Amino acid sequence: MTSDRLFLWIVFNIFVLGMLAIDLGVFHRKAHAVAPREATTWCFVWITLGLLFNAGIYLWLGSEPALEFFAGYLIEYSLSVDNIFVSSSYYPILLSRGPTSTEFSSGASWELWLCAESLLGLAPCSYNTSIG
Repeated sequence: MTSDRLFLWIVFNIFVLGMLAIDLGVFHRKAHAVAPREATTWCFVWITLGLLFNAGIYLWLGSEPALEFFAGYLIEYSLSVDNIFVSSSYYPILLSRGPTSTEFSSGASWELWLCAESLLGLAPCSYNTSIG
């Protein structure tokens, strides 16, 4: 991995961790039940950030890497339907044990942190073996 690619991975990881810190530490400091309107707003915020990132790839690296990123983004977004199915399957079991909706929200937030931590550690490895 060249030094410029390493620099990009470091900047990307700092950006993702920063966004997670802002999301969980500032906007969702207090756990609460999320209304559909709030959930929709946050979906649009994160999709917009993803599309802006894609525009940056297009401007810096060209159309082919931008299309590859966009295709991967669409695939990952469509696969999130599977996560909704799994979550809807096991969260009722957890909720039957007694946690409130605020505890549920807080637990889901920390689940997101753990997923991001593992992704940030594995993404450079998969990139290096498949493309670089």
